[in-house]
Amino acid sequence: MIKSKQKILIGAHMSIAGGLDKAFDRASSIDSTAMQIFTHSNRQWNFKDIPQETIEKFKQAHKETNIVPIIHASYLINLCSENSEVQHKSMVALEKELHVAEELGIHYVVIHPGYGTSAQKPLDKLADGINKVLDKIGEKTSILLENMAGQKNAVCSSFQELAEAYSKIKHKHRVGFCLDTCHAWAYGYDFSTSESYKKMMHSFDSILGLDKLKVIHLNNSKKELGSKADRHELISKGKINIDAFSLIMNDNRLSNIPKILETPVTSMEQYKDDMDLLESLIRP
Repeated sequence: MIKSKQKILIGAHMSIAGGLDKAFDRASSIDSTAMQIFTHSNRQWNFKDIPQETIEKFKQAHKETNIVPIIHASYLINLCSENSEVQHKSMVALEKELHVAEELGIHYVVIHPGYGTSAQKPLDKLADGINKVLDKIGEKTSILLENMAGQKNAVCSSFQELAEAYSKIKHKHRVGFCLDTCHAWAYGYDFSTSESYKKMMHSFDSILGLDKLKVIHLNNSKKELGSKADRHELISKGKINIDAFSLIMNDNRLSNIPKILETPVTSMEQYKDDMDLLESLIRP
């Protein structure tokens, strides 16, 4: 069992409005121990270099708060795209994200594997793109592939596809995984009971390896199990029962993994309420 709530790495996706370092202020306001950020507008390909002053402010805030920061890469990135221009832009953008992460001292960059049909060999393209990007970037930052929800043409919704993509990556020591609970549920992984949870986590461990699970996105789902719909909901609402989240919060194997909320809140108080709820589930 998890022995101390203070050691749990938990937080939410924070806005960087007003400066990257301001995300730490917002995270601190709800007693976070971890947080996730975009480094720029997640709907734009191009973004400016970060001034050294901003980098130093970020590092100072990191040192003062001891909050673990994680980057989520732009949603535009699609290394699987059949469009050569999009694929090129995606590699440039991912390289930039990793460079910024290294400048800021952030260890993990989460990416959506992308979209593509089997005829386009999307997993080959995904791995090739990652290999080319990691060839150019130092060793301080790793890419985390996030499981998708099974939307049309989405790749890597299943643990098997994630494993297949991973098998094609040559820089294996620099690639891990991010497990999104809403996406797993939407794809069809049931973890709402002790038995089904054990089955899902055994599957993850045997196919991908729990040692490669570096971040968990804690999200409830607006839609039913197997809906293939990526629709996040507050932890206190949605179709995933609270027992499922209790099983995650009390799984000692996951105790040191940052857990990030990406729920559709309208206020920081809602993030705090969901965090408090999750922490209340932890058994002594």
